[in-house]
Order: sequence, then C-alpha cells, then structure tokens
Amino acid sequence: IYNMADTFFIGQMNDPNQVAAATLAMPPFVMLTGIANPLPIWEHLKTQYPKTELLAYPDHHIFTDKDVAHILEKAKAYRCVVTTEKDYMRLQQTSLVQQLADKLYIQTIQTDFGADKEGFDRAVILYVSENNRHNNE
Repeated sequence: IYNMADTFFIGQMNDPNQVAAATLAMPPFVMLTGIANPLPIWEHLKTQYPKTELLAYPDHHIFTDKDVAHILEKAKAYRCVVTTEKDYMRLQQTSLVQQLADKLYIQTIQTDFGADKEGFDRAVILYVSENNRHNNE
C-alpha cells in the first residue's frame, strides 16, 4: 500500500506503469462532503483521480456517530479522505478528525469572478447602493 508521499515521488518519475500500479494498489481518496452541490468539485477531482468515491451528505449535515462509523469504514479502502474547509469545521465536532489524523486532507475552494475583478466589484457596489432598502426611505 502506497502512502501519499510514495505516490508523489512515483508520479515524479513519469513512469506510467509505476503510477498505474500505485493507483491500482489502493485508490487515492474518498471525497467527503456535506455541501449543497458537491458535483463541480467532485467532477474536477475525478478527472485527475478516476478511481475515487464520493460520500455526499446533505448541506449543513450534522455528522452523527453512525456517520463517523460509516466514514471510517469507507476510509479503510483509501489512502486518504478529502473534505472541504466548510465540512472540516463541522467534522471537528466529531471524533473523526482525531481518528483519521494523517489521512484527512482539506480541499480549498476558491471563487473566480473573472479577469475584470474591479468591474465586478463596481457592479456589486452599484447594485447594493441602488437596492439598499434604506435608500428608498
């Protein structure tokens, strides 16, 4: 079984046979989410790591002891568990963070409003100033 460091160094060798062997030995990760729409992040990660699994819970899900047991059982088959920053905050209220310790990774999510950031900012400020309910009094 390869850990993440082994996989990284095997990948640096650019030997497709060794990379394939490492991937077949143990799938890279299971994605754990409790967000409204996990599909964009899941589809993005799956393009790089096709042999992974998605454990999707409802938005704002409060993880129970039963959930933790299920996640721990699923995690046994993977090198790591990847979750979002939002979910990590809720997972800290469970024993899962301590039990997974070095297998738990946090995937950051960033929003890109395009090349014209200043134009976007101006449009938001204009909209808010024109639609502020206190302006209409």
